[in-house]
Amino acid sequence: MDTLELMEAEKWSRLALEAVPFAIILVNRNGQIVMVNAQAERSFGFSRQELTGKAIEMLIPERFRVTHLQDCRALFASPDASEGGVSRALYACHRDGTEFPVEIRLNHFVTPQETLVLYSITRIAERWRIEHDSQLLAAIIESTDDAVISNDLNGSILSWNKGAQQIFGYSAEEIIGRSILLLIPPEQIQDDFDILEHLQRSEQWDSFQTIRLGKDGGRIEISLTISPLCDTTGRITGFATLARDCTANKEAERLLLETQSRNAAILHNALDCIISIDHEGRILDFNPAAERVFGYRKEQVLNQILAEAIMPPYMRVAHTRGMNNYLLTGESRVLGRRIEVTGMRSDGTEFPLELAITVIPSDRQPVFTAYLRDVSERKRIDSELAEQHRFAMFGAEIGAALSRAESLKGMLQCCTDALVRQLDTSIARIWTISADNDVLELLASSGNPTHADDPNSQIPFGKQKIVLIAKERLPVFSNQILGHPYISDHEWVQREGIVAFAAFPLIVENRVVGVMAMFAHHALSKTFLEALASAADGISVGIQRKNSEATMYEAKVAAEDANRAKTIFLANVSHELRTPMTAIFGYTEILMEDLEGHPEKQYVKDLRKIKAASKQLLTLIDDILDLAKIEAGKTLVFAEDFEVSPFLDQFLLTIEHLIAQNGNRLLVESHENLGRMYSDQTKINQILLNLVSNAAKFTERGCITIRNRRIVWEGKDRLELQVQDTGIGISSEHLIKIFEPFVQAQDSTTRQFGGTGLGLAITKSFCEMLGGQLQVESLLGVGSTFTVRIPTFYAAAHSVVSDDPSTGR
Repeated sequence: MDTLELMEAEKWSRLALEAVPFAIILVNRNGQIVMVNAQAERSFGFSRQELTGKAIEMLIPERFRVTHLQDCRALFASPDASEGGVSRALYACHRDGTEFPVEIRLNHFVTPQETLVLYSITRIAERWRIEHDSQLLAAIIESTDDAVISNDLNGSILSWNKGAQQIFGYSAEEIIGRSILLLIPPEQIQDDFDILEHLQRSEQWDSFQTIRLGKDGGRIEISLTISPLCDTTGRITGFATLARDCTANKEAERLLLETQSRNAAILHNALDCIISIDHEGRILDFNPAAERVFGYRKEQVLNQILAEAIMPPYMRVAHTRGMNNYLLTGESRVLGRRIEVTGMRSDGTEFPLELAITVIPSDRQPVFTAYLRDVSERKRIDSELAEQHRFAMFGAEIGAALSRAESLKGMLQCCTDALVRQLDTSIARIWTISADNDVLELLASSGNPTHADDPNSQIPFGKQKIVLIAKERLPVFSNQILGHPYISDHEWVQREGIVAFAAFPLIVENRVVGVMAMFAHHALSKTFLEALASAADGISVGIQRKNSEATMYEAKVAAEDANRAKTIFLANVSHELRTPMTAIFGYTEILMEDLEGHPEKQYVKDLRKIKAASKQLLTLIDDILDLAKIEAGKTLVFAEDFEVSPFLDQFLLTIEHLIAQNGNRLLVESHENLGRMYSDQTKINQILLNLVSNAAKFTERGCITIRNRRIVWEGKDRLELQVQDTGIGISSEHLIKIFEPFVQAQDSTTRQFGGTGLGLAITKSFCEMLGGQLQVESLLGVGSTFTVRIPTFYAAAHSVVSDDPSTGR
């Protein structure tokens, strides 16, 4: 072979070395690296220049170096004995300090100059995963409380975990190698053989309840599952038995089943998808729930990069950066936390996910398990709940406006503010219809623009399309308002980005009282429109109520004006009448004195009639004056400090003639230690006098009882005065209005006993002026009881002298 051919062969050899998919390293007898290929550079992270001349040990973890050195020495010492090379699985070191599992094969490589060692290095991540899964499975089996037992076809026990020892009492050393029949009661051996025959024919056999024997000979109730063990060719080589102790009482079993069911439900509903990935982000496992959620079959995504399969493109860089940071530093912002991210289905659609990631620690590269749940439905429900909350807040705000606002305009302004604030509308407006039903008046507007300088503040009927809402009495709404016939300014709609509008006639009792309209930057849902319709109904009633209140207020003002005029008239007339009547009364007394002893006694008798009539008329005038002053608020309280008992004693002396007029007798029930009080003596005297006068007037040959005592009533110290008679009584239908002015029990009472019906009205007013109460109990034909309770301390802001302390008027 000439030089050119040699050079060509060397060229192709080098190209072949560079093309192989595994790392190639040549090492001399001194352990120094002579040559590496491109795959070696990629696998270890070093360049050729950095590796050439360096010791091969730099690529091998310290714990494997002794074994590796022995392999190299054996290879150089006995090249013929190592014709097939030396193969070993161990770990290699990357430039960044991380370790990764590899399979290394060492072979002689003879050159004309020297003998070298050829290292062929292959990464074995998949094999490591299988070993890791096997170790994990072994750990699970050893840690479970259930018995896990394996035996060969001859029945010899091959494995025995701690759970089996706890249930049956045998240690592994005692039982391994012995027959499985040792655990089976004699009468059940044939049944077990039948089950094994079914399993050997590849027939399915469900778990079943049975009895097994413990070391002490006791019978144990267990749940048993038997599965065949197969070799790589599928040939059955033995059986695996899973046994669970079922000797616990039925109640415990029930509770356990409930707990297991509850836990299973929680686990099932908490996170649906389970995906495992390796440290490179490649998918190792993809459960059925993940298949359903993401739309992939498991075989489609195994060994694929997770981020590329289920993440939107804009999230992939951040995911890769976060994983690399964890591999370098052991720190992560997502491990052990539940976060929300965006996932991507196989068809490219995005959806919200709830994600939790755990890491399975290992002295090798970590494996990550991601628990994911599609929360699209929950997000939808959350959105609906948030919308319902907004509508509830909107309804509450509308309700508050309708019930609390003092004016119609203020009420409607609160309503449009709520529309904008709670429902995120752009503009909200409410018009009311004028009294003559020919103009829509804009009373409230919120959003931008408001109605401050709006040409639509007053809209005559027939001038604007909004009037059609009132005329046609039907709501109008649209989520595509460009070109809609009810929209006048389409340029404004497009400029402002308005997409929807709604308008409702405000109708109450089949009468249109206004129009409510709104515009929005978002489409209006059915629920949204229902909330608007409900608000429109409430606002309609509110407008009617405010209009009614305005009418009632006007009527109230008119009535108060009329009442004031009546009061002024009564006062003026009473004053005008009192002056001449006083003169008539006075002159009558003078004439009676002058005619005393006159032989014409008839004159005196007539004068007495004139005097009695004049006195009665003066009393009537005084009562009218009192009532007029009370209604006008001009009757004042003259409060002073006084002893109660002497005051009452003096009063009793003044009423003896009243009691005796109709042949009545007086009974007094007075408590001792009535003490002092601070109030208006004159008005208390007038109260008692009015009550006693009535009792004496309506009682003939009966008993009038006056009671007094000091009590605490409604938290206040009070003087209780009671006047009870055995007179004609008051019927229940007349009792409810007995304290109204000009009211007596019945018309016949007025004809028989006289009077104006003002006395009790004045008495009740005096009681209330002093902070007290007046109550009555009565039975027709039995009698009446009037009870007065007056605070012993008059607690007005200030006390003033009345018009005339001597008369109380």
